Amino acid sequence: MKPSFLTRLKYSLYFMTKIPMIFRARPRIQRLDREEIQILIPFRRRNRNHVNSMYLGALVVGADLAAGLLAVEVTRGGRGRVTPIFKDIKGEFFRRTEDDAVFICREGAAIRSMAEEAIRSGERVTAPITVSVYESKRLQDEPSARFELSLSLKKKE
Repeated sequence: MKPSFLTRLKYSLYFMTKIPMIFRARPRIQRLDREEIQILIPFRRRNRNHVNSMYLGALVVGADLAAGLLAVEVTRGGRGRVTPIFKDIKGEFFRRTEDDAVFICREGAAIRSMAEEAIRSGERVTAPITVSVYESKRLQDEPSARFELSLSLKKKE
């Protein structure tokens, strides 16, 4: 489901004021629901490196944003509030990303169960979340990269 204008505006303002590094990459939320997120980071001069492919920093920003926004969306409005944080990140690169990058995370159900466990136990719950990166022209092909982020959730006091 494509997010509403107000949702996109709310996140853009948040990025601009709180996390300007994300705002600089100019991400666009293409799909956002409680199961999946798709974010596009355009292939522009500011996101390219010296060999004309997507800069590693832009790829990491996209992976962080995809997993983080999905966690926020899934845990929002639940029985209790949880705080998401990333403990580590691992990346595999299969080929150069030479076009707009689409970051896809389909871990909504896993995040939901993590949040329920964190609320029930009161302890921090950590699990790996996978984000795949595709070139916008090759969405049906193999991914250009895959990131695994260790998402950690803890109930807010």
